Amino acid sequence: MMKRFLRYRTRPNWGHIFDLVDDEYRSYADGTIRRFRHRRHPDGSKTREFVGSRKPTNADWAAFYQVMDRYEAWCWTTESFLPVMDGNSWSLRVVGGDREVRITGGFGFPPGFIEVSDAIHTLVHGTEGQLLEE
Repeated sequence: MMKRFLRYRTRPNWGHIFDLVDDEYRSYADGTIRRFRHRRHPDGSKTREFVGSRKPTNADWAAFYQVMDRYEAWCWTTESFLPVMDGNSWSLRVVGGDREVRITGGFGFPPGFIEVSDAIHTLVHGTEGQLLEE
């Protein structure tokens, strides 16, 4: 069985604003991908809420890896930042067999990032928005 792993997280960069929400998608050994929502509250506390999960099929993973290949995402450098104070930061780690990419960024994106992000959304939610609420 091919080794697979996905972790994708977006984070608002506005440290002085509270009640911010960011999302995280993470794959697990049982084959599911789970979505979490992180929230920072006015009192400084943070919570992590489980949103739902889905178990992508082998065909789903293959379609996702095709997008990774098409945009040469396996070759992205480790950082993609633009010198902007406000904006979102993000991190992405994908493993597919013997290939792996780890990259972080802030406001800047490598070529094809939006398409890869859309492919992650499809992998997590399916073509019919099949994320299971639990």
